[in-house]
Amino acid sequence: MFGYEIRIKTKRMICLMGTVIVSLALSACSRIGNVPAAPTEAPVQKITQTAAPTAMPTIAPSPEPEMPYKGDGSKYEYIMTDERDRAWEEDIVYFADRFLDKDSGHSRLIERGCEIGDLIGSSDGAEYWITDRYESLLDVEMREEFIARINSLLLSIPEKSDYELKYECAEAAAILHDNNSFVPFYSAPENDMFFPLELKDFYTKGNPEAYIVSAPEGMENLLLCRLDAINGISFSDILERYSGLISHESMTWPQFCFFYCGSSRLQLSYEMLCYLGVLDGEKTAIFSLTDENGAVREIELSCVKDDESLAMVDYQQPTESDESISAELSRLNAGEAAQYCFLEDGKTVYIRVLYWTAETYKTATEAIWAAEKAGNVQKVILDMRGNAGGASGGADLIRHIHALETEGGKYILTDGGLRSESIFIAVCLRRAGDDVLLVGAPAGEPANGMFFESVPFSTPNKNLKPYISSHTLMNNWPGNDDPALRPDITVYQTLEDYKNGVDTVLKYILRESGD
Repeated sequence: MFGYEIRIKTKRMICLMGTVIVSLALSACSRIGNVPAAPTEAPVQKITQTAAPTAMPTIAPSPEPEMPYKGDGSKYEYIMTDERDRAWEEDIVYFADRFLDKDSGHSRLIERGCEIGDLIGSSDGAEYWITDRYESLLDVEMREEFIARINSLLLSIPEKSDYELKYECAEAAAILHDNNSFVPFYSAPENDMFFPLELKDFYTKGNPEAYIVSAPEGMENLLLCRLDAINGISFSDILERYSGLISHESMTWPQFCFFYCGSSRLQLSYEMLCYLGVLDGEKTAIFSLTDENGAVREIELSCVKDDESLAMVDYQQPTESDESISAELSRLNAGEAAQYCFLEDGKTVYIRVLYWTAETYKTATEAIWAAEKAGNVQKVILDMRGNAGGASGGADLIRHIHALETEGGKYILTDGGLRSESIFIAVCLRRAGDDVLLVGAPAGEPANGMFFESVPFSTPNKNLKPYISSHTLMNNWPGNDDPALRPDITVYQTLEDYKNGVDTVLKYILRESGD
């Protein structure tokens, strides 16, 4: 409209100018006898018509897709019609509703007062709490991100495979940074495939490196080779990508999960490596390795089905002649979750506990009673490496360990698998007495600010089994704000000791501690 008006006005102006010129010419002719003759061609002012600007077409912004899931407790309107897609939609909504439930949902996602417990401790090692303070732990940005992830997941259901949807549910839970609230994916489904290698972690300057400790029969030359990359993607990069699937506060827990939860079927799962962008649907991969002599090599491996019978060869550690520092010592007998024995001619009691139940508390307490009865025990070693917690109820065990008099000290062994109730026991023992030292690798949770009580539930169709922690936050070492419980003395298992069948942590305590 604007350009059209300019053109009309310009034409009118030209017509007006033309009329003025004609009038002046006629007037000049009427006076020709009285005035000098006009030049033959009078100068004419040229009027240049400016092109009207072209109006730019208005582009309507693309409408944002309507987010189907509100996260406010309102009734959800289902949008999927395909049977498979609808089943996933129902499961994802059920999963989200549980995490956002106003009464039993996660404390970081809902507005609710939460009990805060401060461990005080006492002279006899017993623990007690102040529990009369309440505060909200709601993280508004985290809640918004969680709801956004749920909506993105719902809208992408038709485009995603089952395993992609499962992993993305795990990623949604992982943003909570509470490793008692998660979606497990450790057990590979029957139709998954994996690359037939098993890895173990060894640390260099605090960073994990992956070494092959089990390989297919006929490929024994791969044993103890370091895995540097898969399809050109470095192992450290793969581990970093994997950590997005694990709810954690420090990298120690994802590192432990990668190597020990599910073994090779998790570490080198075809589906997981596809999801992490290491594979692009191909069933083979190039593994970049460094052997024991420092030579770099590449091999091409094909993945196999979970149910295929494939003969594997494990690296055989030699039997250490000094059984007190043997790597075999920490391996529990079949069917046992706790055991103990006396080392160093009865001067050391060694207690190994894999998880906490009424029975394992009983076994550990019996070990302390036996040490009291023996009368000559100088050291206590409570090995909780890989112990992810379990039932509460360690007060009696803490009291008995604290009360036992020793000359050589008490040692609590830690690693990345230590979390939940095991963190609680380690902290109680450490704070109760100056003769207790934490030795090993950083634990999988902080000493302060832990969620407890993982409660499992199942989704109705795909049988996902998420866990969500209760709303109580245990604050049991105020002022200790590191994202991982740090040992007093950091000792990692070394590759050289592994080759010789030696437990590096036990060797430090019994041979190198200077006691």
